[in-house]
Amino acid sequence: MPLPTTPARRLTRPAAAAAALAGVAVALAPAAAHAAGPVPTTFTDQRSVTGESVVTSDLPGCTTGTAVDLRAGAHDHPGGGVFSAVREVRCDGGSGFVLTITARYGGGDSTGTWAVTGAYGELAGLRGRGTVEGALFDADGDGQPDGITDTYTGAVVLG
Repeated sequence: MPLPTTPARRLTRPAAAAAALAGVAVALAPAAAHAAGPVPTTFTDQRSVTGESVVTSDLPGCTTGTAVDLRAGAHDHPGGGVFSAVREVRCDGGSGFVLTITARYGGGDSTGTWAVTGAYGELAGLRGRGTVEGALFDADGDGQPDGITDTYTGAVVLG
């Protein structure tokens, strides 16, 4: 036997439905955040010949920082060469990530690829890859390179 429909009963059904939908939305929100696909990213590492590094990025939790090579090597060839590195980006907030980089150089500038191989802190679980373009800069105007600005573009998935 169906329950009688009363004004109070009519108000209860929509309220119950809204509460149930809100509960489903709240339950799915964390899954949706982790299921998000790759997002575009750009970050730069300006390195002086003295080894100083200044990193700026659009990654949440890592807008500024420094970078240090954990391993690096170059193989010269006539007219250029290949540079390989494992580089740690240390964000000012305490998070960070590790990149593998391979780039060809010659004639001053370089081009190559990068991939995230590890991350920690707020960036734990970060994955991504893309391209890197390096351009020499002459900060003091003496005609000699004072360093290189590497610009990384690609896509990342936040942990």
